[in-house]
Amino acid sequence: LLLARIGDGGEARELVDESRRRRPKDGYTMFMAARVLAVLGDVEEAMKSLELAQARGFHVQSGLIRNHDLDVLRGLPAFEAIAS
Repeated sequence: LLLARIGDGGEARELVDESRRRRPKDGYTMFMAARVLAVLGDVEEAMKSLELAQARGFHVQSGLIRNHDLDVLRGLPAFEAIAS
C-alpha cells in the first residue's frame, strides 16, 4: 500500500499479484489488494478484488466506511451494492 501511495505503481502491482497468487482464498488479502489497486487508479481490478474479498468471507462493509484508499470507487453501482 505504501508503494502505491508514494508512486511506485509497478512494484506495488507486482506485490499485489504475488499476494493474490499465494493467498487466493483469503478475503483480507483480497481487501488489501483492492485498496492498493484503488490507489493505483485501477478501478476495475479494485472492484474485482473487493467482490472476491466479500465472497471469501471478509466483512467488507466495515472496512469501506472510513477507508479513503477506496474513494475512487465511491459512487460506482458495484461499490454501493457491496457497501450497503
